[in-house]
Amino acid sequence: MKKEQKPKVIMTVEDHKDTREAIRLILSKEGYEVLEAESGNGCLETLYTSSLKKQLPDLILMDIMMHGMTGWDTVTEIRKNKEWDKIKICFLSVVEVSDERKKALKNSGIQGYLMKPCGKDCLLTEVRRLLK
Repeated sequence: MKKEQKPKVIMTVEDHKDTREAIRLILSKEGYEVLEAESGNGCLETLYTSSLKKQLPDLILMDIMMHGMTGWDTVTEIRKNKEWDKIKICFLSVVEVSDERKKALKNSGIQGYLMKPCGKDCLLTEVRRLLK
């Protein structure tokens, strides 16, 4: 009998409710478990709670420009915690960045970059790539 695999867990950190909901719907339909946070602080709180339950996300889709704590600031805090260091992070942004900048992001612990708005196929392709 084949052992049933647990679904991969993806956290979306996005301050725009409509974008967060759209991402949740797309990912949920594909069988992913989705956690949501509307701010950097909310992301950190959710990670603390998930740590206690030993159910950390496999991937975080992180908006860069948010009210309060930015995506950059949030990633800096995440990378300070050894338990969270293995979580893959993909930035979501309306700002286009060069290939050179994307390489610099990878060197700083960011595994992916998606430009918003991003269609369903683009989102799922990047999520699948990052969760391999």
